[in-house]
Amino acid sequence: MKLKFKSLINQNDDLKTIEFTVPVMVYDEDSFKVFVFDEPNTNLKSMIEISDDEINIHTNTSTIFLKHQKEYMFNFYFQNNGKEFAVPWKTFWDKKDFFDNTYVFSYWIESNGIKIGDFEITLIIEE
Repeated sequence: MKLKFKSLINQNDDLKTIEFTVPVMVYDEDSFKVFVFDEPNTNLKSMIEISDDEINIHTNTSTIFLKHQKEYMFNFYFQNNGKEFAVPWKTFWDKKDFFDNTYVFSYWIESNGIKIGDFEITLIIEE
């Protein structure tokens, strides 16, 4: 299977698009559809878990948690120069359009009242 990944990012009116197609492993776990793939720029594993009301986006260095139509606060952990730091983040998953093998969702992130960005992710699974 292949994953067509597209991310639209708006940070301080700086618009970016990330697109790639990679092999993907897809499986069901509890209420989640799970997508595991290697990011093409780093060759490191990433995992996206999607249910009707939760999304978890895991990369090698961080995890983002989303709850549908709810603000969700958590500590965002990242590493810099071998040290781990925690930053309070708030996310809000505001849009979802799931059909067939297509998953489109958008969300925003802020930290300490400062908007980090708006994001729209499209995942298309192809045989």
